[in-house]
Amino acid sequence: MSDADGTVFTSDIHTACMSSRHASEDVYAETLSVFEHTDHPNEPLTSPEIADSLDCPRRTAYKRLQKLVDLGALRTKKVSSSGRVWWRLSTTSTDDLDASKSDRSELEAGQATKSRYQRFVEQSLVGVCIIQDGIVKYVNPTFTDILGYTPDEALGESVLDFVAEDERARVAEYVRQREHGEIDVIRYEGRGKHADGTAVDVEIHGDLIEYEGEPAILGTLVDMSERKERERELEDYRIAVENVRDGVYMTDADRRFTMVNDAYCELTGYTREELLGSSFSQVVDNEGLSQSAELIQDLREGERDVASTDSYHYTPDGERIPVENRFTIRPDDEAFQGTTGVVRDSTDRLERERELREQRDRYHRLVETSSASIVIYTADGTIAYVNDAATDRLAANAADDLLGESAIEFVHPDDRFETTERIQRVIDERVAHSPIETKLIDANGRLKHAILTSTPIMHEGEPAAQIVVNDITDRKERERQLELYETIFETINDGVYAVDGEGYFTMVNEAYANMVGYDREELCGEHVSLIVDETIIATAEEVEAEMRRGEGDEPKVEADLQRSDGETTTAEATFSLLPGEALHERVGVVRDITERKEQERRLEQQRQEVAALNHLQGVALNVSDIVLGQSTRTEMEQRVCERLAASNVYDFAWIGHTSRDGRELTAHAATGASGHLTDITISLDENDPTGQGPIAQAMNTQSVQLSRNICEDPAYEQWCEDRDCQTHSVIAVPIVYKGRRYGVLNLYTERSATIGDIEQAIIRQLAEIVGHAITALERGKSLLADRMIEVEYYSTVLAEPLVSKVDGALELSSDRAIHLDDDDYLHYYTIDGLTAEQCMELVDEFPSVTSARVLIEEGDHVRIAVRMTDDTLAALFWRFDGRTKSTEITNDELRVVGELPATANVRAVTEAVEEIHPDMEFAGQRYITRQQVSPGEFRTVIEDSLTDRQRTALEAACYSGFFDSPRESSGEDVAASLDISSSTFHQHLRKAQKKLLNVAFGNALQ
Repeated sequence: MSDADGTVFTSDIHTACMSSRHASEDVYAETLSVFEHTDHPNEPLTSPEIADSLDCPRRTAYKRLQKLVDLGALRTKKVSSSGRVWWRLSTTSTDDLDASKSDRSELEAGQATKSRYQRFVEQSLVGVCIIQDGIVKYVNPTFTDILGYTPDEALGESVLDFVAEDERARVAEYVRQREHGEIDVIRYEGRGKHADGTAVDVEIHGDLIEYEGEPAILGTLVDMSERKERERELEDYRIAVENVRDGVYMTDADRRFTMVNDAYCELTGYTREELLGSSFSQVVDNEGLSQSAELIQDLREGERDVASTDSYHYTPDGERIPVENRFTIRPDDEAFQGTTGVVRDSTDRLERERELREQRDRYHRLVETSSASIVIYTADGTIAYVNDAATDRLAANAADDLLGESAIEFVHPDDRFETTERIQRVIDERVAHSPIETKLIDANGRLKHAILTSTPIMHEGEPAAQIVVNDITDRKERERQLELYETIFETINDGVYAVDGEGYFTMVNEAYANMVGYDREELCGEHVSLIVDETIIATAEEVEAEMRRGEGDEPKVEADLQRSDGETTTAEATFSLLPGEALHERVGVVRDITERKEQERRLEQQRQEVAALNHLQGVALNVSDIVLGQSTRTEMEQRVCERLAASNVYDFAWIGHTSRDGRELTAHAATGASGHLTDITISLDENDPTGQGPIAQAMNTQSVQLSRNICEDPAYEQWCEDRDCQTHSVIAVPIVYKGRRYGVLNLYTERSATIGDIEQAIIRQLAEIVGHAITALERGKSLLADRMIEVEYYSTVLAEPLVSKVDGALELSSDRAIHLDDDDYLHYYTIDGLTAEQCMELVDEFPSVTSARVLIEEGDHVRIAVRMTDDTLAALFWRFDGRTKSTEITNDELRVVGELPATANVRAVTEAVEEIHPDMEFAGQRYITRQQVSPGEFRTVIEDSLTDRQRTALEAACYSGFFDSPRESSGEDVAASLDISSSTFHQHLRKAQKKLLNVAFGNALQ
């Protein structure tokens, strides 16, 4: 199967491949059986005949027949240019029979050989393939396993599909050269293409064979992946060894160097050539050799895996270098092969260890003498070490009293859980944590505040924590006091600030910031001139200088603080200086005294107002007397102005009257400086500039108007240009009585205090007295006047509620309207067309009716008395010194006729009528002359009206004291004196009284 070199014979592999391909079926026995069914055992058959019998392609049949010929089972002969016949040897003769037996034996031997080769190829660890014309014809399982394909995926494919792309050209050239005999064998290392696309390192061999009668290449494939990986690892190891900073060496069994790296050469001072082959004793002394020999023996006996020594290596010039030598022996089951070691220069390490020992000693001394308390806390929670400061801090007699004690017992119960957990995490995680603030209790039970800083350490080989205890008890107390001061600083109502020597704010509290309307951040860093003016700054600097000289005693400064919104706040500041020679800061405590100043101002104002009121009250009483003693309006108004101006309450006064059309106001009475106002006319039109001042507003709104500056009224613009009156305040009071406007009383004063409510009430009352007096004078003139104005108004809307109550005609007339003391009016009406019940239902619909009573009821002729409020036409005419002359409903229309004084403002009356009844229209006006009756004529009328008995009863009652109060004679007494019954007397007396009143009131009762 193989030669002495272990090379597999190509022909055997070829045979095995053929056998492997047809292992599932003995195709050759099937082919031979075709000849057994012929008429003669030696009968020749053509290729098509045999192919038809086998039911296979002719080429396949041809290949089988050719193989049987090669094996000697068949004979063949070419019978034409393209034809051939096949036959089996004859078995009838003895020679032929022997020959046939010989052939069968040869065939059976060939079959056995093929079976052995088949198993070899199928189980081979080498991939096998047959390539013909660049196409894969056969592959064994190993081949497909190496490249990751199945046999079906490999057969029939181009061999180049199984080669890495960058090597396909080279492989194609190898195949071509071998197929053409240019080279004897193909052998190279390359990379195949795995089914997953990756490259596979392989070694390829190829030889030329005949396959199915045609030239082919038999190839073998060896997987080189593991070997290549080992080579790469070995190369990496070699590079690592050459580049490592430590020296690396190898020695053989005789302790001679077989390998050294550059670092070892540099360490020892020898070249690589000088060391290789030389003894290990060249670089170490006898002590080092002896020590390493003992360790090698321990390694060989298995007592340790790696040995380590601290020794010295010597350079060619005799320098001794301290090194750490770690080495082991190379494994071998039979004999000691040598050592492999790594050598590190220990010079730096030894120096660091020395420095570390010195640092440790210094640290130990530092800890012992440190003023900071230091404690070592073990994993089990006990104290393993305390320095002297910690001993004192915990109030222990000696450090030994604390060692072994539970550290957590010295922590306040409120903080024990968190503190223990934090320190335990430091030990477990080996990471320092941020400091923790906690409360401690010393051995004497005293509470202390501390900050614990924990650091992980190793103590006697075990994890522990070093705790530095910083006692902050004093600081806590200072912080508490500071917080108290800060609380006071932030919560007091007074503003507090601090300024440096140059006058810049360094600190302000919230109260001060609110006082001036800035944020604290805005104020800090700003100059004080933002808040106070230069005068106050200079005053504050003088006060500060006095304080530094020790001359000041709680100095105070009042100032107006400028707020951010432009307003000012009056404040009082108390100063103090911060201690320290190098500091020049001043602290001020500022109190808002705006309310206090306002209170002082109000007190002063009230004092002035009380003084003015006391005087004004006397003036008012005097004015009342003056009003009652005057016979004309002009005289009365002039005396009122003079009396008010003569007081020390007002400087001057004047009274203005409205024009007949009610559009203007002119001065009619004036005194003092107001005498210059007689030519001034003030418009009452609000669209006119002069109609917007306090005087016009007082007239239009019928309310008291105040003005701080007289010249604010456009009416005084020209007058103010020539006089110094900017300091005068004016109070304008409308003169009104019962809704009737007579004018405006104007008073002027230079008092600084405002005119209060009480003063306004007195002035308003005074104006009402004047208005009442004017009303009385005007009404008196009206009663005595011969000439009157008769005005008439009509409305169908107002008549509709009454007219709707009847089916026929309705007549209503007003007999009389009597003014009562409480400003109500008692009306007497005569109605024709309504029953009494309908009349009462009708009056109930009017909200101004307060009560009603039927006086006479004669069918649909009714006379009733109705009491009404003052929002009626009768009340309106009364306010204008007139009366209601008649009220009638005729032809479904209400007509009202009134009488007014000849001087009455008809327009104002009409406006007042329309205000009460918007549906009432003005019908017209006319002047009338009132008829006057002399006393003689009046007596004649009375005598003509009375009967003798009525006159006798009336005269007897009058002269007997019947009408006196108290009565001197009763009705029975008078009747007895007349010798008549009491009822007869009262009947004559009532009729006489009625006739007498009828004459007096103008036949109203007829």
